[in-house]
Order: sequence, then C-alpha cells, then structure tokens
Amino acid sequence: MKKSFLSLAIMLLVVLPVFSLDTNPYFGFKNQKTETAYQQYVGEKVRFRQAVTDEEKIYYHQKNGRAINQIGKEYTITKIRCDDYSNYFESNQVIYIFMLSPDKTEKIKIVAYSEKVYGSWSGSAKPTLENLPLYFVKPFEAFKEKQVGKTLTHPRVKDSYTVVDVGFGANTKSFRYTLRNDRTLQTKQFGQEFARDCFKEDLSGHYKSLLKAIEKPDNPKIRYGKTQIIENTSENDSITKYTYIDSVLSIIIFGDGKGFSFELKNISLNSIKVVWNDAAFIDVDGNTSKIMHKGTKYSQREGDQPATTIIKDAKISDVVYPIDNVYYDDLLGWGVKSMYHKIDWIVENQPDPQNYEGTVKLMLPIQIKNVVNEYIFVFDIKYVYDHPEVINLD
Repeated sequence: MKKSFLSLAIMLLVVLPVFSLDTNPYFGFKNQKTETAYQQYVGEKVRFRQAVTDEEKIYYHQKNGRAINQIGKEYTITKIRCDDYSNYFESNQVIYIFMLSPDKTEKIKIVAYSEKVYGSWSGSAKPTLENLPLYFVKPFEAFKEKQVGKTLTHPRVKDSYTVVDVGFGANTKSFRYTLRNDRTLQTKQFGQEFARDCFKEDLSGHYKSLLKAIEKPDNPKIRYGKTQIIENTSENDSITKYTYIDSVLSIIIFGDGKGFSFELKNISLNSIKVVWNDAAFIDVDGNTSKIMHKGTKYSQREGDQPATTIIKDAKISDVVYPIDNVYYDDLLGWGVKSMYHKIDWIVENQPDPQNYEGTVKLMLPIQIKNVVNEYIFVFDIKYVYDHPEVINLD
C-alpha cells in the first residue's frame, strides 16, 4: 500500500485570533448579558457589508430600503444602551446603537434585538444583533493580515498557491479567500476549505479501463490469422474503445466503470452462441462474479440467462455488469456500483488513487457448434490525471 499523500505540507486551519473585543465568528456583534458589557464596542469602527442570509437582509429591508446605502461605509460607535423587551416565554433585549461617520456629518441609530421577535403583533420582522450585516474593522483586519501571504503546497502537485486576499462570502455566511497560483499568477476564490480545495482541480482525474490482452480459446480449429487491437479514443478521453478480430468474431469493447459495453459480430461460417450463464467477471482483488446483460431484470440477476444466438454475418450490441455490484436502495431503487474506486480530493488523507489500480477480466463463453470457447478480455484499471503536467509523479 502506497503512502497517503493528501496531507498538505502547509495546512491552514481557520482559527480565529484572540482579541479583547468579544465578537461573533464573523467579527460582528455578539450578544452580551448586561448593558455594561456592551460598552466594549463603544469607540470601535464598524464597516457595513453585503447581506447574505435572510436574517441579515432584514436590516437592509427596514426603513424602505434606505439602509442599503450604508454598504461599504465605515462608522464609529459612539453610544450603546439596551432595554429589556417582552418576548413571551424568552428573555430578550432591544439594543440601541449610535454611530457617527468619519467626517462627523452623518449620524445613524440601529435598533436590534438579542433574539428573534415573534408574533404578528410585533409588526414587520426586526433585525437581530448578531445578524447585523457589519463587522468590526480592527479585529477583521488583524485576522486578514495573518492569512494573507501564506503559501500552500501539496507533495503531489508542482504548483503552489498564496493567499492574497480575504473577504466575506457573496452567497453564504462565510469567508472568501482569494488565492494566486504562483506559477500562472492567476487568482481564484475559495471558501472555508481553501487549503484543500485549491488543489482539487490539479488532482482531478478518472479511472480508465485499458485493454491489456485477450486470452484466446485453446481451439486449433479457430484460425487466428492476423489479430488487431485498435484503440479509438473518444473526444473527452474518458472512454477508450478497442477492436479485436479473429476468424470467428469481430468485437468492439470498452469499459465505462460500471461494466463493459460491446458490439459482437459473427464472421464465421456457422452460427455462434454467447453462453451467458457461464460468463464471469474477475475484479482487481481476484474475486469472481457472475454477470448479467441487457434485458435481464435486476431482481432476476441470479437466475437463468438463456444463451444468445448470432447467425452468420449478424451482430449484437450488449452491456454486461458483475452481479455482485448490483444493489437496491430504498429511495433510488436498483443501481450498479462502479468497479472504479471513488476519489474525493477534498477529503483529508485521501489515499493515492494508484493504490486502487489493478487488473480485471471479463470472460465471454462463445459456443461454436458444440464447443464452448472462452474469450477472456484482460483490462488494466489505471488512474489518469486531468492535468498531468502539474503532477509530481516521482
């Protein structure tokens, strides 16, 4: 087993610095128990930002939308007072916050509540203190300073990324990190898991089924002549098709993760049969499974599957799945698991995908007259990176 390599050389944990100012996780107001405790905010500068949640938008919706003009503006808190507020079964406070613009020409007053106000008698919705769309400038700038300039590397990736800016999310209540690729100088924004997500595209890839060999039947009556294995790669390079020809059959075959699709033509002088009951699949661990093909019901996959006759110069198109990979889900119904391992690069300590490479085999029994000939298609399962130019393969 190869050593896990997703552990980052530098793993940035989003741990907020400790400040004397008691703020919520997004550097806004935090509910306090007493009016005296609220006085810590007096003299501090706040800056209004875009509201991203329904609770935050309540503030800008009040006063006929006039408050929305405050986005981006900075104010200094000059006074705070609070009163008890009747809210039936829960204790609640109403907090009055007085602010002054830097040029001292604009005074504003914010009225917010420690808890949500319920009841139709209260009129329109009222903003809660911790959901005011603003942040304290000093602690946020200190937090930002600690993040900007840090460089992230990954042992499997050649590129590194540097944090160049930190802001607030535009769609969710979170921080937005702007990272620069130190090679291309391109920037991209990420959320809270930026330290892992920035490498997700670099490490992205997929497994492919690559035809390695065909183990031909030991039948001297079959003239092999010149055989051909022709590789035809699709546009997106996710599926590779192979063609094999001998004196009995011509087949185009490819694996798509869940199973194998093929078009089989009889080019012999006699009719041939595909004996489905004897067909088999061998996975990367060497486990053998029966297969089912197109037209077989999932619920009857263990039952008898009549042979398919192909007359001279005729062909069939079919799909086969290992029955051990067939499952039933109470919500989604029947399905087929992939024979490829699932790779998720945003999961910490994700194993090297090459750990799950290996060889699988599909055996198709072809009956000619009274003789059954086993055709075994041997496929290598390989992981292919979408961006191999940025991967350290050493």
